[in-house]
Amino acid sequence: MGGPLQGVRVVEIGLWLAGPACAAILADWGAAVIKIEPPAGDPFRGLAWHYGGTMNPPFELDNRGKRSIAVDLASPIGHEVVLELLAGADVLVTNYRPGGLDRLGLGWEQVHAHNPRLVYASVTGYGLDGPERDRASYDMGAYWARAGVAAALTLPGADLPYQRGGMGDHMTAVALDREGVWWARVQHTHDLLTDPQAHAAGGFVEVPLADGTTATMVATPVDFDGTSHFATESIPELGQHTELLLIELGWDWDRIEAAKAAGAIP
Repeated sequence: MGGPLQGVRVVEIGLWLAGPACAAILADWGAAVIKIEPPAGDPFRGLAWHYGGTMNPPFELDNRGKRSIAVDLASPIGHEVVLELLAGADVLVTNYRPGGLDRLGLGWEQVHAHNPRLVYASVTGYGLDGPERDRASYDMGAYWARAGVAAALTLPGADLPYQRGGMGDHMTAVALDREGVWWARVQHTHDLLTDPQAHAAGGFVEVPLADGTTATMVATPVDFDGTSHFATESIPELGQHTELLLIELGWDWDRIEAAKAAGAIP
C-alpha cells in the first residue's frame, strides 16, 4: 500500500538519531528514502553489541523502510554520487553540522544551485544561526542539560553538576573544544531564557495578549527559510469567535439567535 508521500524521493545524510528518525517518519508515510552512510556505516549500527550482536532495536526503529548506499562524502567520486542522487530527489534530510556540510560542498547554497526545487531539511541541536551553530550536540547536551531538563529533575537544594562561569568552568570548556569533544553546560530553565544561542536559533516568539502587551513563549521547532516566527493572534477567550466563524460558514443572525435560544452556543 502507498502512503501520503508516495512518489516523493528523499535523500538522507544522517547519523545517529535526529536525521534518521525524521527520514524514517517520511518512509512510513510512503516516501522512497535513500540513506547515505560513510563506508564504515552509521555509528548507530555499532550499538548492536549492546543487544547481543543480533539485533539493534533503536537503529532498526529509525532506519526501517530505507535503502542504503555507502560512499565517502569527502572523496571526489563520493561527492559526485551524492549530487547525482540529489539531482533526482525532492527532499534532503540531514543532521550533519552546517559547517561540515559546507566544507563537503553540500551546504544549502551549493545544493540549491544544483537542484533549485529541492527541500533542504536541516535538523540541528542549536539552529542555523548564532555563534554556536556548528557546536556538536546530542540529546544529553542540547536537550537534557542546556534546556533545563536535568535541572528540573534535580532534588530541591541539591547542587547542579556545573559551575556558573568560574575560571575552572571556562578552562574545561576550552580542554573539550580543542579536542573536539561535545559538551553542554547544565542550565536551569531560567538560564535558558537569557541563553544567546537559544534566541539566535529562534527558540522564542512574542505572543500578543488581549491587554496590548506581549508574552515570551516557546516557538515551534520548525523554521522555514525566508520567514520568521510570529503569532498573529492573542490567546482566545472561550467561544470568543463563535459568531464570527458561524457567519463565515454562511449563517445569518436569525439562525445564530435560534442556536443561542436552544443552548447550542453561548
